[in-house]
Amino acid sequence: MSWEKELFWELQEEGRVVPPDSGVPNGLEPFLNENGVLIQPIIRRRHYLTKDICHMNVARAKRPGNVSGRGASAPAVAKDDPERCPFGPGKEAMTPRWEGTGSDYVRIGTDPWQVRSFPNLYPWMLDHLNIVETPLHKASSQEVDPNEEALALQVAAQYVQEQELLGRCVVLFRNQGLSASLAHFHWQIGSLSYVPVREAEELSRAEQFHRDHGMNIFDAILDAERRRGERLVGENAAFSVLAPFAPRTNNEIWIILRQAASSLSQISETDRRNLAEILCVSIKGLFAISGNDDLFVIVHQLPPSYRAYRFHVELFPVKPWSGAERGFGELVVEKAPEDTATELREKMKDVF
Repeated sequence: MSWEKELFWELQEEGRVVPPDSGVPNGLEPFLNENGVLIQPIIRRRHYLTKDICHMNVARAKRPGNVSGRGASAPAVAKDDPERCPFGPGKEAMTPRWEGTGSDYVRIGTDPWQVRSFPNLYPWMLDHLNIVETPLHKASSQEVDPNEEALALQVAAQYVQEQELLGRCVVLFRNQGLSASLAHFHWQIGSLSYVPVREAEELSRAEQFHRDHGMNIFDAILDAERRRGERLVGENAAFSVLAPFAPRTNNEIWIILRQAASSLSQISETDRRNLAEILCVSIKGLFAISGNDDLFVIVHQLPPSYRAYRFHVELFPVKPWSGAERGFGELVVEKAPEDTATELREKMKDVF
């Protein structure tokens, strides 16, 4: 049938990972090719009725702490046990290797290193990496450090620039607390061969707004929020922090770049440092007003050709979603963003 191609949209790609020096983890042997590289099939499928895309890598069922309930044959890793954590110093042989180097993608510093980036053992993105910004086994958002985050952003910027040359869109995020499979601080970064669904929706809105009003929508947001004053938390030399008008969860905040740039690759070293500082202050502020150490940090960016878009970071304290959110996309929030902004301004008044 002519409509079946539309109903059953599928993209088949693969994740390539060199096993750790310590050997191939149990359960992943079937994915090892003759050249000693783990080739993990990644199947992407689009929802019948919406633009949502799911990413299937069956090897992920083998990872420690998997939620499938079946087939977990990889050795268990204690989520918050420094002695068993594979991300600490002296455990480098336990982490996968980058095919291009046979070692880390990037390592800065020695004895001990300051930041490492290496492949995610169970990728769902192209060139899927972890960025571990500290050798210390930090697990609480209260411990974030701007020097460490600036180094992580330096590595991320290099990666973004390389992937954009390949025509890809980069996904950069951080799971903190309950949402993280390992407690040790780390970011995940990878790329997709298309604009991610959420960013595509934002981009469409931004482009339409520019056609209708001749103005970048992010500049309009910042201008209006400054005048209204209710939800703006504060600003540094390059970034503005606000509680969005229609949050998707309690205490959601955004960090918006004021420069007309859509990608981390366009941001100077000085402004990456500004981002690291305002990010750390914001994370600590969210913990101070909520006591919630479970957090998503989502970096929204697109290649420089998408001029209507703007680099920004969205911070989501974790809130379990019910049937309203999962079944209908109707977001039930208990706390007004105006209250979030008021509380954060008080906690962060020494910064802004």
